[in-house]
Amino acid sequence: MQGSALRRDVGEALESTSCKRVIRKCKGVFCIGVNDVTRTLERMPCVCNGFSSSLEGDKPVEDVEISTSVDTRKGLRKITLLQVVIVAIDVHPRLLVSHFPELAASRKVPLITLSGGNGSGSLRLGELFHLRTAIAVGLKVGDSELNKAISCFLKDTCRVRG
Repeated sequence: MQGSALRRDVGEALESTSCKRVIRKCKGVFCIGVNDVTRTLERMPCVCNGFSSSLEGDKPVEDVEISTSVDTRKGLRKITLLQVVIVAIDVHPRLLVSHFPELAASRKVPLITLSGGNGSGSLRLGELFHLRTAIAVGLKVGDSELNKAISCFLKDTCRVRG
């Protein structure tokens, strides 16, 4: 029931913003692929045991204002924040996706897992982006209709579990 609600909300948001035709080119909204999602999660600030680790040192989470840029030796580097990560877990070898639960939890990013048996989770996820398969997809933080639909879905899901 919840999966169909997510599919409906995401489908409506994609149709309403007419992004479906250009979603493959729209890197401003999604991170697509295991490497891209992993790299983006690794660059996000880690929130562990109530403390945020960043280049500035450990600070209590309450004192941290998440910035979208970090000062490095080469200058300012923009950090991409993810709102949610969707992973197809029925892939072989499983090692491809085994790191996502811990990595997403350490960044306080919700993780939605898809499984359809025989690898069909990655096929279904790929269909959304007009790709043959997609094992992992991350939705970047933003103000789009899709971000709002995912926020509503996550709030409803947390209310049911909580």
